Amino acid sequence: MGPYRALGLDFVVDVDPDAEVDTARTLTTVPLAPAGVEPAVRFSITREADHWILRQGEKEVVRSTDGQELIQRSLVTRITRRSLDHTPELLHIHGGTVVHQGRGLMVYGPSFAGKSTMVGSLVQAGCTFLSDESAGIEPATARVQCWPKPLSLRSGALELLGLIEPGAEQSGARVPLQYPATDLGSGGVVTEAEVALVIEVAFEAESDTVLEEIHPADAVVHLASNTLDLPRYGRGGMALMGRLAARARCARLTHSMAPATATQYVMGLVGDGVREPVPVEQLPRSSARQGGESAHAIGPDSRPQANRSIDAALIGNRVVIHDLKTRQVAALDEEGSLIWLHLDGEKSLAEVAGLFDAGEVRAGVLEFVRELAAEGLLI
Repeated sequence: MGPYRALGLDFVVDVDPDAEVDTARTLTTVPLAPAGVEPAVRFSITREADHWILRQGEKEVVRSTDGQELIQRSLVTRITRRSLDHTPELLHIHGGTVVHQGRGLMVYGPSFAGKSTMVGSLVQAGCTFLSDESAGIEPATARVQCWPKPLSLRSGALELLGLIEPGAEQSGARVPLQYPATDLGSGGVVTEAEVALVIEVAFEAESDTVLEEIHPADAVVHLASNTLDLPRYGRGGMALMGRLAARARCARLTHSMAPATATQYVMGLVGDGVREPVPVEQLPRSSARQGGESAHAIGPDSRPQANRSIDAALIGNRVVIHDLKTRQVAALDEEGSLIWLHLDGEKSLAEVAGLFDAGEVRAGVLEFVRELAAEGLLI
């Protein structure tokens, strides 16, 4: 079957009729590759007695007695992994994306935060589907590209979305875990979008549904902890995520698994309009070499600058820094950002402190810089 296209990965799936695995339904929303394209990967599914076998090329990658659902879930996982490897130019976020009223909505967060449930609810409400698992940010435009895989939904999510009866799994009924978006709503499917709303999803049992807008710099820090390949992407990652967040409304949604209520909050925020974008600037790489003063030795005459391993971006009035060596990511507040921008290895800390009118801020410059140095961010 195919060839299909998942991001830049062209692939085919050969299914032995004896396996009785309906991959046509699983992949029904995945676009076909252009005619004449030679697929980069060939998957095959066969059955031997009570075993289902998934192969990638000639290599057996999964053998299972758990039946069709596990094999199809494994197939989707393998396609996702290969598509990420096949598009190293993109920075991939672990999150879902839909489009509402022509505006892209990215939903991200840690595992078990309810991302797929939220995306499924948005699709049921009429949103156009891109993905429930990963989105690649394109460097030239900061648009996101996705492959519209079937939604991966646990039985609890299926109950919340009204797709199965409560207790169906415990009763022994066969519960599908892969749902094409077209089974949930009529909003259709696309493969790329410009994001206008970035939502961090946080699950808290028995909590109220709360939607709180946050600064794009804080959104970048949270996005960084939910990337799939930030270490591989390296320098420029902060500015790329900054460009995505800076032209979007950014918020944190706390919920207790009430998807319909949460969906109303999110769609209402989209309806409030598009925010005015803030400027984003990639900060230059430091020319500093290893060596320099220890944190406790730093004084008013010191002239520190960023470590060479730092990737930093100015997002509006705040700096986001990423230590490529330790993988630490942090957003500085407005005052800390102003201090950071003047730590150029030329100005003394006394001169930097003199830039501030407030005496308490001037007094705190030395302490703040010592903290940065202790974290290994300065040299």
